[in-house]
Amino acid sequence: MNGVACFDDESISSWHTDKRAQVVKCSTLLVDEGRQAQALQRMRVSEQLQAYRLDLNASVATGTVGFSAIPIQEGDHAVAG
Repeated sequence: MNGVACFDDESISSWHTDKRAQVVKCSTLLVDEGRQAQALQRMRVSEQLQAYRLDLNASVATGTVGFSAIPIQEGDHAVAG
């Protein structure tokens, strides 16, 4: 044999099957992580929209409706128009 590893067809086939299974498992994990990231992003956007709706509803209720492209942060000063 002179130090050369010999593999029969069955062991090579088994190795390929194992590698294929590992690739499928890794691909599945990546897809799942991507879906979780998208779900988290949708949840964040939904929370932001809900906050804007609540803010708008409060503004309508108090008669101080004002639209701004940039959300006003605490400490910012808005000019009533």
